[in-house]
Amino acid sequence: MKLRWGDILKTVIEILKGAIIGIANVIPGVSGGTMAVVMNIYDTLIDAIDNIFVHPIKALKSIWVYIVGVILGICSSVMGISYLLTNYEVETTSLFVGLIIGALPLVIGQVNGKKVKSIDVILFVTMMMIVILLPFLSLIGNSSVVNTNPILMLLIGMIAAITMVVPGVSGSMLLMTIGYYNSITTMVNNAIKAVLTLNITDFFTNFLVLLPFAIGVFAGIIFAAKIIKWLLERYNKTVHWAILGLIVSSPFAIIMNLDLSVASLKTIIISIITFLIGCKIASLFSKVE
Repeated sequence: MKLRWGDILKTVIEILKGAIIGIANVIPGVSGGTMAVVMNIYDTLIDAIDNIFVHPIKALKSIWVYIVGVILGICSSVMGISYLLTNYEVETTSLFVGLIIGALPLVIGQVNGKKVKSIDVILFVTMMMIVILLPFLSLIGNSSVVNTNPILMLLIGMIAAITMVVPGVSGSMLLMTIGYYNSITTMVNNAIKAVLTLNITDFFTNFLVLLPFAIGVFAGIIFAAKIIKWLLERYNKTVHWAILGLIVSSPFAIIMNLDLSVASLKTIIISIITFLIGCKIASLFSKVE
């Protein structure tokens, strides 16, 4: 079989799209759902997840590249992005803000030229306010002691997954709000390190706690995808107005999490560069079919 470099390049690009979604789901304030819209694959993911039990082979065939990318993105985030956020928070976050801004023309195109109803405007404004106000709730999630009861972890996983699917809403922010973000990311990091060092004991210690959470995430994604698919089929334009409201307000919510008072001139300049890079990447990725 002759190797087609165009197909290989396309596969690599699709995996990178998934990786960006995976990374976004780990960073508090950044929405994986938004990144899926930015990468122009949101509808594809929703359709496949909605049909995962009806046509599993067909569904997995259409999104396996994104699944691989998401897994790579989450693993790299937990092990690497945390370092960048600790040492270069503003510069790293600016890249994701650029990704969102750069994809706005694509999202606006979903509602452009269509008659606007009052319900569209109401949902647009409501979704904007929800995203802008959500970061303020993170102030209550400072507890370092968490309850790892399996049923509770299952429920938290479901709730976090639902927010991960909705564009503009950050699942990581929700985990931070309820005080579980640091504990879960630490356990994931420890599990990955245990695999790399072949430490079976440490792996299962963390895995058994994370398993109910992972099951909850899977169930939550399926549930949310079915609801969103149902809404898109019946109220397509109105749903896109709501999504637009979520995405337009996302940069404000992300920036509100940053402490810009200590940013140096060098940091600001680099952040502007990473912002522009993000805009360009979003523009290029959104055009790749």
